Amino acid sequence: MAEKLIKRWGVALTTIVLTLASIGVASILVFLIAAFMGTSVSLQNLAAAILIPVLSVPFILIWTLPALRKLRTVEDTVQLLATTDPLTMAFNRKRFAELLEYEFSRAQRYDEKFSILLFDLDNFRAINETFGFKMGDQVLRTVSNICQAQMRRSDMLARLGNDEFACLLPHTLETGATEFAERLRATVADSTVTIGEQQVEFTISVGVKTVDKEASSDEVIRSGLKALDEAKKAGKNRIASAPSLQLQHT
Repeated sequence: MAEKLIKRWGVALTTIVLTLASIGVASILVFLIAAFMGTSVSLQNLAAAILIPVLSVPFILIWTLPALRKLRTVEDTVQLLATTDPLTMAFNRKRFAELLEYEFSRAQRYDEKFSILLFDLDNFRAINETFGFKMGDQVLRTVSNICQAQMRRSDMLARLGNDEFACLLPHTLETGATEFAERLRATVADSTVTIGEQQVEFTISVGVKTVDKEASSDEVIRSGLKALDEAKKAGKNRIASAPSLQLQHT
């Protein structure tokens, strides 16, 4: 019952409604008892009818806490499913687009730069065809875990689709982004995934893009993908940097 009331009214309104209802019930009882006994209602009795329900507010709040925790857990789960890739536990493409727009707004407001990495697995299709999709999924999870283990708390990783990832690095210039990309590339190259008797090695190619305050998200993605393509053409398992974007005011 508490859960239904909180869903409809919220905690504060639920507490007020229950308190007022208790006052009403207590007042009616006072008048009924007085009428039954043939006596008049004293101010002390009426005050008690009001005071007792008011003093019960802490108990009402305690009664609603389990329902509130349950609702919060459900809301958090829904939010997680709406913003997270279930395979890798990185953000999904939609959430990345929102975070990128936010970072643009922040960088423009405070005259700062930030960087993004766009990377994907080399020869991922061959991994799936040779070792199966279960192995491919584990490779994707491993790459995601490696990246998230090396990120700062302010950095954000997203899976854009299939084997494509993006990492958003606030307050990061090209030098710092390139150093991070190299650590990520090297760590992935030294990793393996084993399922049963099968073991696979894998690598990534990375495009690095540093953004000034006057860039657009579409241009950043295009520029980052171009850098990623250059890394692929150079032989894969490599890093390529795109020129820093800085657009003029319109």
